[in-house]
Amino acid sequence: PLRPMAGNMRGAGWRLAHRHGYGHVVTWDYLLLKLAPYWRGGSAAGRAGLRRLGLSHRTVTVDLGDFMTVYAEKLPG
Repeated sequence: PLRPMAGNMRGAGWRLAHRHGYGHVVTWDYLLLKLAPYWRGGSAAGRAGLRRLGLSHRTVTVDLGDFMTVYAEKLPG
């Protein structure tokens, strides 16, 4: 995602100065809920198991590289 972003910014008169990616903190229950369309039956079983173990509300950081903070400088002219 960095190359297209830099090109788009240049086209708008900006220079990419720095990019910093970050993850999102979610509960295990939420993560398994979101995986349900890709993991038929496994998501529901996993969520039930987490509830039984009391781990549903534990958190995990998920970083797929799709969230970022971008710093840019205006090009002269």
